[in-house]
Amino acid sequence: MAGKIEKGDFILLDYVGRIKETGKVFDLTSEEQARQENVFDPQGSYGPRTVIIGAGHLIKGLEDALIGSKVGGSMTVELPPDQAFGARDPKRRKLVPMREFKKQRINPYPGMSVHLNNDSGVVATVSGGRVVVDFNHPLAGKTLVYEVDVRDKVKKEEEMVQSVLKINLDLPVEDFNVTVGKKDVSIIVPEEPSVFPRSYKQKIATEIMEYVKKDEVRFLDVFRKSNNK
Repeated sequence: MAGKIEKGDFILLDYVGRIKETGKVFDLTSEEQARQENVFDPQGSYGPRTVIIGAGHLIKGLEDALIGSKVGGSMTVELPPDQAFGARDPKRRKLVPMREFKKQRINPYPGMSVHLNNDSGVVATVSGGRVVVDFNHPLAGKTLVYEVDVRDKVKKEEEMVQSVLKINLDLPVEDFNVTVGKKDVSIIVPEEPSVFPRSYKQKIATEIMEYVKKDEVRFLDVFRKSNNK
């Protein structure tokens, strides 16, 4: 487990992210700690997370801090806004006519998360026919503090491919049958669901070819004869 983290490494880590000013937890991997912090989400997914360093799976400031650090070590990283989610932009607070919400049968209220014109935001105020929506990232302008435990470096190619699947799909990766060859990878897609968008496949294939160093990735859909007569 010795060694230092380099760009392109598959790293297994646990972490908790807090807003420095308030100490509020906004992200973490431990279910036990989530319960202790009263932020447990029964619909959430917990456990150590695998990321590819340099692939944009973490915010850049945290990635930069991890590069060169020791596998098996722990660290606390403080990130000012310019290394995290940027400064708050007053121009990202926009007045949206109530009719835009009515078109989508939405009854807006302060604090409501909305998606309008391919952009996500939070309703700030509602007054008559005037709705102000803040399209800034919720953590924009915040200094963040991450406590990180680097558990291990993933080195087996099959586990690396499974990690890419898990990062990109909200599906049980054990249901995918993965075969890794010298220059290629074959992935048998489970029957349920038997199809996922081509754009997902393209992104997964691109990451496998770049970070697992393969020339070709094949996705195979398998259909079996039903036993029902």
